[in-house]
Amino acid sequence: MRKLLMIMMAVAMLQSCHSSKQVVTNPPLTSGQQTTTTTTTTTPAATAAWTTMQTGGNVTINAGKKMSSGMQMRMVRDEVIFISLRPLLGIEVGRLIIRADSVFVIDKLHKRYVAEDVSLITGGVPLTVGMLQDAFLGREFQADLGSKFSCDFSHDTTGQVSSLNIHYKGRSQATYQVNYADVKYTLGGPVAHEVTIATQIKGKDMSLELSYNNITWNNQVKVDTTIPKGYTRMDGKQLFSIFDL
Repeated sequence: MRKLLMIMMAVAMLQSCHSSKQVVTNPPLTSGQQTTTTTTTTTPAATAAWTTMQTGGNVTINAGKKMSSGMQMRMVRDEVIFISLRPLLGIEVGRLIIRADSVFVIDKLHKRYVAEDVSLITGGVPLTVGMLQDAFLGREFQADLGSKFSCDFSHDTTGQVSSLNIHYKGRSQATYQVNYADVKYTLGGPVAHEVTIATQIKGKDMSLELSYNNITWNNQVKVDTTIPKGYTRMDGKQLFSIFDL
């Protein structure tokens, strides 16, 4: 078991985003912590092959107003990310569905929905579904984001990924800032069980705090992407009003 853990840790340290050198130390940390930004030209090593992932947990959405809820997350590798909001007694009140070219947000309480190009939530960053899945799991990925964006991962003293920053080249403020904690080893490889994502959508600040539990891999999962009949479509600019649940 000890040898297996050492191998998995070594694999995690070899993964990469894009070509760069080990260069900077992040802003002040709590006592005893150290982190460095590291990217290499090496192709990322696979942690473990998987086709589906499912987990329960909690999510806190801060989009001007803060909302906390139980959730279920389901992923089909390179195809879809599905998050179901269940704040009370397991009753679903909303869904977030991310596909390669589209994003849907469904508000079941008010029978309305947003259906937009995926650029609504990526801010123009050319991220694939697979990259977003890795970002949600706390895993490094190799990405060619073109001439406009750069991507940097940071690591703690154990070699685990501690943060991801994606930003316009030449700008200090990150388009996406993702912080990771509570990395645990699962049958599908190491996963950060605490993930905090900060970004902007339509010029407004938004953050997600995700906490995972009971992760399962490669089981059959149900991902319902249909829009219920009788729902009213909203413009993407009205996305934040959906979180007034």
